[in-house]
Amino acid sequence: MAKSCTLPFFFLFLRLSIRPVYFNAVCDFCDWILVIGWSFLGCRRFRYNQAIPLLSFEGSGELGYSTAAVFVTSAEAAYFASKPEHLPDKAMELISKLGLNFDVAGGVHAYGEVMGPRSFEFSLGAYEEGFALAHEKLYGLVGGSGIGLFDKILALYPVHNILAVELVSGVNGYGYAVYESGVLLRAMGGFYAEPVSIDIGELLPEELKYFARSKNNVKKLVCSEALGGETEQFDPSYYGEDLVFEVAGRFLGKEVAAKPDDTEGPPMQVFKRTIPPRPRINSTLPGTR
Repeated sequence: MAKSCTLPFFFLFLRLSIRPVYFNAVCDFCDWILVIGWSFLGCRRFRYNQAIPLLSFEGSGELGYSTAAVFVTSAEAAYFASKPEHLPDKAMELISKLGLNFDVAGGVHAYGEVMGPRSFEFSLGAYEEGFALAHEKLYGLVGGSGIGLFDKILALYPVHNILAVELVSGVNGYGYAVYESGVLLRAMGGFYAEPVSIDIGELLPEELKYFARSKNNVKKLVCSEALGGETEQFDPSYYGEDLVFEVAGRFLGKEVAAKPDDTEGPPMQVFKRTIPPRPRINSTLPGTR
């Protein structure tokens, strides 16, 4: 704070000490306004930065994406990479079938733009041979128990190819599950405090370059990356984001495997619910009515 707020006053002292005495009062007034305004903004900016730090947790790495989504298809897994046409009428049928609610139907965007579901908002892409859904109720879908919406999807589509992905950047949370013709082929997930909280099935080809089996425990996964010909060992949660996108690439295409931008992934329509108004607080003092 000293650096942010003292500098303007030092500037003021310098200006007053060297300025000629014949400057008129108008210049004095303008100088004071300039410096006081500068000081206020400098101190205010400092207080704002200190009061709202970046979300961080001890032991967490650099993750930048958040998502909770499922991709369901009766076709080959790579069906979504072709960016199939979104069918609004079919979307309405799916919303009713899945028991979802909305008040406003919004525009259509690529998955990369709407991958992070928000409160009172979800994204749904309905296609000829499947659908994609990003919804806040899907957080915890990979390693959680009793996730109602995901359980309903599995029950409604028991023989489909399904990809479930999850990223929670603040805690290095990651997870993915791959179902082939309704059978769970692979599930992997964790976060910084428990890097591998779920590990089901054999390694997928997309995972091989990141993991090596431990000699002491075949179910313990050790994350590795080749750097300059040497192999360094890392906590799996530090590579969770990379793993999710690599596995998602088999459904969504190589562009997503390299991490999506706003133009990548299948088209999805945004549906919003009206945010309920905050309850009014009666400010009338007792006994004044």
